[in-house]
Amino acid sequence: MGNPIKKAIFEYQLRKCRKDYEARKEYLSDPYMRWMEENEAGFEKYCKGAGPDEDSECHKETGENQRPDSHKTINALVSYLSVAKFNSMTAQKPLSLEGEWLCVVGSKGEVSPYLAGMLGEGLLEHPKSGLVYGDEDIYDPALSGGSAQRDKNGIPSHIKPFARYGPWFKSDESPETLLSYFYYGSVVLLKTSLVKEALRDFSPVYSLSECTDRQYFYDFILHYTDFLMLRETEIFHIPQIIFHGRGFGREKESLKKPEPVNENAYWGYEPEYDACKLASLKRRGLMAKMRHYSHSGKQYSAPVYEVMENPSANEKPLISVIIPSKDNVSMLKLCIDSIRNKSSYPSYELIVVDNGSNEENRRRLEQMASETGFSYLHEPMEFHFSKMCNLGAKAAGGDYFLFLNDDMEAVSEDFMEILAGQASCSRIGAVGAKLLYPGSDLIQHVGISNIAVGPVHKLQKAHDGERDHYYGKNTLPANVIGVTAACLMVRKERFYEAGEFPLEAAVSYNDVELCFSLQEHGYRSVVRNDVIFYHHESVSRGDDRMDDDKWERLLKEKDGVYKRHPRYAKNDPYYNKNLSGFKPQFFCSWLYPYERRESFSQLSVYKKRIREEWYNNCVTVTLEHIGLERRLWLEEKENCYLIEGWSYVLNMDNSRYKRHLLLTDERGVIYEAVLWERFRTDVVEILAEQENIALSGFCCRIAEKSLKPGKYGISLLYEDLCSRQRLYKECEEILCVK
Repeated sequence: MGNPIKKAIFEYQLRKCRKDYEARKEYLSDPYMRWMEENEAGFEKYCKGAGPDEDSECHKETGENQRPDSHKTINALVSYLSVAKFNSMTAQKPLSLEGEWLCVVGSKGEVSPYLAGMLGEGLLEHPKSGLVYGDEDIYDPALSGGSAQRDKNGIPSHIKPFARYGPWFKSDESPETLLSYFYYGSVVLLKTSLVKEALRDFSPVYSLSECTDRQYFYDFILHYTDFLMLRETEIFHIPQIIFHGRGFGREKESLKKPEPVNENAYWGYEPEYDACKLASLKRRGLMAKMRHYSHSGKQYSAPVYEVMENPSANEKPLISVIIPSKDNVSMLKLCIDSIRNKSSYPSYELIVVDNGSNEENRRRLEQMASETGFSYLHEPMEFHFSKMCNLGAKAAGGDYFLFLNDDMEAVSEDFMEILAGQASCSRIGAVGAKLLYPGSDLIQHVGISNIAVGPVHKLQKAHDGERDHYYGKNTLPANVIGVTAACLMVRKERFYEAGEFPLEAAVSYNDVELCFSLQEHGYRSVVRNDVIFYHHESVSRGDDRMDDDKWERLLKEKDGVYKRHPRYAKNDPYYNKNLSGFKPQFFCSWLYPYERRESFSQLSVYKKRIREEWYNNCVTVTLEHIGLERRLWLEEKENCYLIEGWSYVLNMDNSRYKRHLLLTDERGVIYEAVLWERFRTDVVEILAEQENIALSGFCCRIAEKSLKPGKYGISLLYEDLCSRQRLYKECEEILCVK
């Protein structure tokens, strides 16, 4: 470019493009930053609730500078101390605990300066609370510059949003989860008067001089929560970030990477905590032993409960295994054989409910029943999962029901003892297992979560063996809102108290509704992630997502469940509202426009002519998804056609281009669909030599009714913002509109 004026103009335009590109990249690459901007705006109202004083014991323990106390009256609610200090003070006679509430900090990091204000506000709604905990995240000290200065609100300057990452959004009160690990995390608030009362009959299982601070504290907390349960005192969860744990190497959320975990705050699952857990179970009158197992390089320990109908006679109650099946003989045989090979439980019966196998398969099943000893109920009818399960239950003689799909294959030994033992516990309803896709470590089920899209299986198709996902979601027993009836254990009397499987839900969500009913009757569901089955999913009746009629039936059944149980409409006490309602991972709830169900790409006729000189093979386009995306709720107006992928211009600075997605119908009419950019770290990793391609991803969501039936060619037009150049590339793929 020989003309100096043109060169100067070009360089100015390019600088402007790069600056705009960097701003868009920052916005699109950091969902948690966007979440903080949206959810923590206006937190100044909490500033009157300050954090610990700089000379407090908590400050000394964590090695962090906290906001000084500037509002004595409100801050007098809370006394801050470390786990070590709390342990030593509770061992003193007489007790010297001060303050209405004790904030006990167990990890390195910063207590939020808003905590006391949040506590005060929360106690207005939950005045009878005896224990309070909240959510937390991680911060990177390297981004702080080591400064200890504070802003006008008293927030340490190095705990700014750009240094924070990895939020840990926790469930509401989860008693069985607490027996798996210390899910309260880094900060626990305890009511001082109740602590003093609970300490009167606290008999620690550890000697303070011979155990770790965390062992002693966990022992007390289990004793304290048992004490609160007897008093019917509330345990309250603040669904806000109240602590920032010290980490390193800030990570942004990415669909291609697992959720960051603060390992320093994640503890209590190890075998070294067995003694305090067994002591808690003994206080509750439960007989149990601790089972040790390994996963992804870690050692875990979980309670296995004794199942005794008559302990003095050493009798085991009968378990009725109920299996609905039709014309699926080979899979049913695999299921039954795996039960017999893996289970050592001495007292169980097998009941197969057949809703109309053909004559040949019926003869084979009758022969199999005579050889293996299972009860065979042949009741011809349309497939109705609830009715079939209820028929099996009516014919069963057991004290416990284990409902299994016929496409299940037991992997874990002693699965029956573990599931029935958990189901035998007080206030426990449905108990499920971890389900994997056959012959793999891909997760199919680790409990049901009731999120914005409805009841789903989180972590579906994530690899189970490679890591512990998001604080034990695939490794530890935990409370969940429900478990799949592909493997569901429940006590007989609780099953009938909850009203059996609902006849209104013939095919789908019947297990969810049963779990909702159990929860409404005071029975919590538990998934035992230490028990594994292979699930040859939907072998018997296919995949509901592939058929329009089945999909509409699915939506109607889901709608019916929530009409009958309105309290659970997009509400789950074991799934934090700040977690994503649309993603398989446990990410924050922030959604970009292209992720929002109500967002559609505007469609308009493209009136310009595509010139021959625009065609250019330097444009590379990869289309990853083209097709119909169905609505998820009956109230949603319509389906949409989703087009997504990534593209770039080879060996050029991609910040200088604006992209247009074009659709050409069979008559040659061209339409432009507004596209959204997407941040793609995976593309950057594989094409590191290309310039400014982090925003190479794109997405279009076109309302179904916007397009007439037919076939549409897909193309991308690149508009150079630094010149008049245009680059055009037609894709091989076709969008087919029905």
